[in-house]
Amino acid sequence: AAGLAFAKVLSPQFTLWLLPFPLLVGGRLRWLAGASVAAILLLTNAAFAKVDAYQNEYDIGATAIYMARGVAIVALAAALAFALWRRRAP
Repeated sequence: AAGLAFAKVLSPQFTLWLLPFPLLVGGRLRWLAGASVAAILLLTNAAFAKVDAYQNEYDIGATAIYMARGVAIVALAAALAFALWRRRAP
């Protein structure tokens, strides 16, 4: 998840790699991770639909969607890192 969050290129098919991550955590973090993955998939779909509609025009809406998707990916990576830290903490 962190690799996708900080990669130079994030292709839409790479977001499918995030689907199994909510199953790796338990408790309330599972719901947060699941909601993050769902938001990432929906925002990716919305962003590419918006970009396809406006091929050569700058659109602030598409930029905002991409930024929201980036925030959701970083939130997922942080939730997964916290779950890993909590599992290893004494």
